[in-house]
Amino acid sequence: MESDDTQKALEVDLFTSGIPISPKEALLIFEDGYKIAGDNTEGGSGHGLHFVNNIVHLHGGHAGCKPKENGNIFYIVLPKVSRPNKIERRDRS
Repeated sequence: MESDDTQKALEVDLFTSGIPISPKEALLIFEDGYKIAGDNTEGGSGHGLHFVNNIVHLHGGHAGCKPKENGNIFYIVLPKVSRPNKIERRDRS
């Protein structure tokens, strides 16, 4: 059975195939400027996932990465909130 916290949240997962990152790097990858050891690509500054993590935290959620046998699952969890009352439109004529 799911807890109340789980039932009141939305989780979005993104699976990437390829070499799984280590569990240690899965924790570090959201740190500002962090790039995976051996990543010699020109692109990327190590700021993107940090930025995503900050935005998710601002909305009361959390982000993470789960290494799997044949890739990695990146995820964000956001709390569900009630929709605000519908704003009445004023006639501007």
